[in-house]
Amino acid sequence: MSFPQTYKNKVCFDFSNKINIDVITKALLRHLKSANATDITFKENTIHFNLKKSILNFKYSASFKIAEYKNRIKIVYEFSLIQVFEISLFVIIFAAFASKFSVYSLLIFSIIFLLIFYSVNIFFINNVLRKLIKSSYLSLFPENKSDYSREQQEWINNPNKCPACGAYINDYTSKCPNCGLTLKHGKRIESNTNQSKFKNIKIKYHYKKTK
Repeated sequence: MSFPQTYKNKVCFDFSNKINIDVITKALLRHLKSANATDITFKENTIHFNLKKSILNFKYSASFKIAEYKNRIKIVYEFSLIQVFEISLFVIIFAAFASKFSVYSLLIFSIIFLLIFYSVNIFFINNVLRKLIKSSYLSLFPENKSDYSREQQEWINNPNKCPACGAYINDYTSKCPNCGLTLKHGKRIESNTNQSKFKNIKIKYHYKKTK
């Protein structure tokens, strides 16, 4: 099993008349320059660049690919993990020569170190790129600060819809019938057979003869 050399993910935003591929591309380029990105090139709706923001402050190469997808703007971002692999290899070789690990101990150390180092770097760089994309989008729509889509915002503001999936609910729904989300506003339905509230009322029975 070999460790991955690249990591890929995507971010999608609602499409509107104010935004298209050219507009979001210009916003991304502006924010990349503000983040001191270097070697920026743009070709076929894809921005390639180098960025020096990581845990050990090394330079890594990444790219943004902008496209329209199902009436939304989709930005696929990808970054290289070769630098992470090279640093990991250096640490393992140094540990092999400078420490007194046995072969078994060195193998365990290498596996644990690679797993942790890769995971932490992927998490860190992934967050940096997502923040760059989000800040670029919000610079075009400063009024849209929510992480929810337009459809989800409509569900949240509509008392007759589940805020999680949009299924229809009413005032007495305590759990969404579609996704199972617990709803705090569900009213309790009183049972018709509950006579406890009449415990202080005396009832007299009268018998009447019938013909």
